[in-house]
Amino acid sequence: MLAVFVAFAVTAIAIGASSGPGSSTGSGLVASQHAYLGLQVVDWPAGGALVVNVEPGSPAAISGLETGDLLQEVNGRAINAAADVNAAVGSLRPGRQISVQVVRGAFPYTIEVTLAPRPPGALTP
Repeated sequence: MLAVFVAFAVTAIAIGASSGPGSSTGSGLVASQHAYLGLQVVDWPAGGALVVNVEPGSPAAISGLETGDLLQEVNGRAINAAADVNAAVGSLRPGRQISVQVVRGAFPYTIEVTLAPRPPGALTP
């Protein structure tokens, strides 16, 4: 299974990525005002985005998202690739509760996640 991960570039969910903590972005928001989910995903060949890392203590971890979950929908938007996750949450603010539909094993789940402010120095927004 490791070979599958090597074949696809890991994409950090770049929700309001910036050059540093507190720096301004093109959207007029300050980086700390951008939502933080706290996971990394890769494109899944059959569609969706596979979670390859969940940051400990992040909103994703607190809500129960796990490495190996296959993201299918985020906040009502279909996820066909890793970049779709960013598009689905990129303009949202911290504190917003979103619904994430995943497949874990062979079973579909809906998980509610409350987005947090992006912490300074976070490797994955």
